[in-house]
Amino acid sequence: MKNLRYLTPVLLFTFVCALTVTSCSKPADDLIMKAEDALKAAAEAGAETDSPNLYGKAYKQLQDAKMYNEQHQYKKARSEAQASIVNAQAAERYASGAVSRRAKPLQKEK
Repeated sequence: MKNLRYLTPVLLFTFVCALTVTSCSKPADDLIMKAEDALKAAAEAGAETDSPNLYGKAYKQLQDAKMYNEQHQYKKARSEAQASIVNAQAAERYASGAVSRRAKPLQKEK
């Protein structure tokens, strides 16, 4: 009975540590899906041709995020997915601006 009294806190501590470690490490599936949506929106805005560097960088970061996610390196996966979202959104904004610049030619002042 004395051994059980000392064993209970150790088991409780072990359980709490295991729970903490597993709850912090979760897949980046949600951010990867958002990055895919951001890349799709950028492509629809014409970013592949109007902003190929930003679009290509976002695409590479998405691929890296997927790779890290499969390797259970969730922190790296989330970081790459977030960076992909930012770059895809920037590419989309640039492409949208390029479309509006083409639509409205500059007029010379008189």
